[in-house]
Amino acid sequence: MIETGAYNELWSDIHMLPEQSLQAHIDVKAKAMMPVHNGTFDLALHDWFEPFERINLLAKQQNVTLLTPKFGQAVMLA
Repeated sequence: MIETGAYNELWSDIHMLPEQSLQAHIDVKAKAMMPVHNGTFDLALHDWFEPFERINLLAKQQNVTLLTPKFGQAVMLA
């Protein structure tokens, strides 16, 4: 689970941009990435779905498995 939402260039000391989130996933050599800290509060200046759209595109470009369950949906780790 890696945060991908509520970002802004001005908040770079606090929140990662989606590109940084994807790089963090690659750095830890995880098998799948689950974006978190997005779609919960409308505090950032980006559009509501932008974090999901950007991380989805980036994950496809890097051939990263992305898990985006619906809220409350169980995810089997096995």
